[in-house]
Amino acid sequence: MSNPTPTRHGNWHMVNGQLVDLDAAPAPAAAPEAAPESRDDETDPEAERPAGRMFRRRTTSIKE
Repeated sequence: MSNPTPTRHGNWHMVNGQLVDLDAAPAPAAAPEAAPESRDDETDPEAERPAGRMFRRRTTSIKE
């Protein structure tokens, strides 16, 4: 397979779902900025739950 974008560099990798040229200077500087955002999402209880597909709050009580 060839690179999806013609470039003089061939060091492309997937980082957070985006193609990043690791030979380019701005790419390593952008990676540490994204890390604190993911940590904030981990502490948010609403962010851990998918949007209503896998987990739902119980709206009725269980009667024995």
